[in-house]
Amino acid sequence: MNRLLVRFTLSLFGAVALSFLLVSLIIKHSIESQRDEVMPPIVQTLERVTLRRIEGVPPEQLGAVLDEVTRDLGVQMALVEVQEAPPDAREALERGEHTWAFHHRGAEVFIPLDHGQAVRAGPLFDPPDPSQDIGLILATIALVVVAFGLALSTPMVRRLRALEAAAVRISEGDLSARTEPGRARDAIASLAHRFNLMADRVQTLIDGHEQLVRAVAHEIRTPLARVRFGLEMMELAEDPAQRARREADVVADLDELEQLVDELLFFSRYGVGARQLNPGRIPVRAALERLVKRAVVQGSTVEVGVDCADEVHLVADPRSFNRAMRNLILNGIRYASTRVDVHVTEEEDEVVIEVSDDGPGVPEADRERIFEPFARVDDSRNRDTGGVGLGLAIVRWILEGHGGTVDLEPASGGGARFVTRWPRDGPRD
Repeated sequence: MNRLLVRFTLSLFGAVALSFLLVSLIIKHSIESQRDEVMPPIVQTLERVTLRRIEGVPPEQLGAVLDEVTRDLGVQMALVEVQEAPPDAREALERGEHTWAFHHRGAEVFIPLDHGQAVRAGPLFDPPDPSQDIGLILATIALVVVAFGLALSTPMVRRLRALEAAAVRISEGDLSARTEPGRARDAIASLAHRFNLMADRVQTLIDGHEQLVRAVAHEIRTPLARVRFGLEMMELAEDPAQRARREADVVADLDELEQLVDELLFFSRYGVGARQLNPGRIPVRAALERLVKRAVVQGSTVEVGVDCADEVHLVADPRSFNRAMRNLILNGIRYASTRVDVHVTEEEDEVVIEVSDDGPGVPEADRERIFEPFARVDDSRNRDTGGVGLGLAIVRWILEGHGGTVDLEPASGGGARFVTRWPRDGPRD
């Protein structure tokens, strides 16, 4: 915006300066035209009358005669030395030629005499008044300013109309509408760039919400169907033990629904861009041990170990940090055969937390897709092991919200290793 303001200011200054230049040229032309038309006959008349009146007059009486001429003609006459004449008239007088000069008092005529003297007549009239050309002057200024205004505003108006057309298309439902910022680096180009970013964001959000709605409908349908089926089978139970098993199945399906809703709420908060983080200092070892203690259920055959120095700390939103690491630890427990390892290291301005399991691993072709919402992979890591397909997507959203990263690599034992990198000093912009 400042650059645009400077451009307009300089352009206006240029327009006014050019206007004054043209006006001065008009005034000068007017003066010169009047001088060229008026002065020659006046000079010839004055020279003829003056020379005739002073012809044969002794030098000591020239002053008195010139006073008489002044009274008769109404034009001031005076005897001057040639050296007293203005520089632009002096050369002509030295050559014995009559001449005239213009200055702030008006026009003066110089008639050469003998013995280095000359007669000065004038001022004859005031400098020409250019007010008669005021219409032409005003028209010139208006024309120049309008021309500059149109030259500057026309491209801007065209670009703003293109931006308006894109906004109208988006308002009518065409989310693919974009505008071209152009090569100029000004406020309009910045506005067009921001508009395109906004349009991309809106399209991403709407597409994401549509995808989310479809996925949620698909994900909820299965546990609801199982709950309905379980309730119907409970009525047909033949003994209390069979009824208890079927009740447990219904409770498990309800737990899955509850987990899905919980994950959806958390994912939605990160997915719509409202990442309101409240960073705080987190002792990493204590936080991980607390998460492991809550994640390992009684009777589980999977061991979870934490390898982290006591002095390791980082700055992050505690709730988001706990959610991300809890999801990774639960994911590892879900797919591990016997063990999950959580390893923490420090690298310059980052804290690296790795979660590895000795499970079946993830095919290389699925290692990026696994972070998408409701993504499923084939073989051993499928829906039979549980989960609602949002845990790893939430992990990526949280890491991106903090300016960190999460990557999936093969573990040394053939399982999966999730590598998260957290900024040590807090979320990055």
